[in-house]
Amino acid sequence: MTSRKDIENLRGEMAEADIEVLRALEKRARLSKQMSKLTGGAAPSVFTDRERTGPIEHASSGDLPTESLRSIFRSIFAALGSLERPTRVAFVGAEGSLGFVAARQIFGASVQATGFESAAQALDEAARGRVDYALAPYESSLEGPLIGTIFALRQTDLVIVGQCELSAGLSLLSKTGNLADIEKVYASATDRVSCQKFLDSRLSRASVIDVRSPSIACQFAAEDHGGAALAHESVGDLHTLDTVLSNIGDSPDLKIRYAVIGSRPSPRTGQDITSIIFTVNDEPGALLTALGHFSERGINLKNVISRPVPGETWEYLFYIEVVGHVTDRAVISALDVMKKNTKFLRVLGSYPTHC
Repeated sequence: MTSRKDIENLRGEMAEADIEVLRALEKRARLSKQMSKLTGGAAPSVFTDRERTGPIEHASSGDLPTESLRSIFRSIFAALGSLERPTRVAFVGAEGSLGFVAARQIFGASVQATGFESAAQALDEAARGRVDYALAPYESSLEGPLIGTIFALRQTDLVIVGQCELSAGLSLLSKTGNLADIEKVYASATDRVSCQKFLDSRLSRASVIDVRSPSIACQFAAEDHGGAALAHESVGDLHTLDTVLSNIGDSPDLKIRYAVIGSRPSPRTGQDITSIIFTVNDEPGALLTALGHFSERGINLKNVISRPVPGETWEYLFYIEVVGHVTDRAVISALDVMKKNTKFLRVLGSYPTHC
């Protein structure tokens, strides 16, 4: 039978191990700051984690699950990378929105993130060199690829260099963490609509006050004993709010895939996806011929959608995702042949499949 003393001793060893981890991270932080001085604060690359986590996974004893190991070190790389140079990012949405959360998750807490109303505006910032990357919602688990972002990307020379999937679930957050204390709820118009069923059923007596952004909602809730906010839990953490209830949105399973968009292509990682848009001639078999070049070369086609082209009557743009990198020999061969029987073709980018 395990004694209390054994448990206390084990907890003591765990605490000592935590301190060792802290000291190692502090040493790594000092090295990052030295790197910043040597490079003059050059813009950091993004989504090369697979190259960095590879040796770590190889050195691992296996006591920590591989996916947990990757997740931990992605967070470490994001945080330490911000010490070398805070990344400038233009995201779609208000401060505290899911785009804001994605920016912090990908680039670290020190990211210089600015919100814009549309993907076109965010991409314009990146195209003009005012930010290092644009971050835009790219696919919804309910709606599929978001054509607004795809069309905005089509108008630029930018490319997708990374992706990250997030749960879009919102939480009810307050200073006390007690549902009974809530007399009013602060929420952005978008978040209010997405949680309307919950508000009607669980907080019908509470006043709902519209604010400009989730961050402002959390700020007000933090100053109001009877107030609560609708926001992502990580935004509530920034304002020291407690979670009253999690995942209260009307679409609890909704996930959003964000695209990291920049001016320089992402290097091959060995686990990549390539996004392509094209149009074909209006003739029998044109689409089948275009797509057939991938199957002939053993390339997996993961996604195919079509959307009308704005300003072009009955003209359709096709969007596809294939497994592989644009520098892979098979993908190069398929694209070379495909260009000959399409009216328009553009590779939107190749990027790692992992976040």
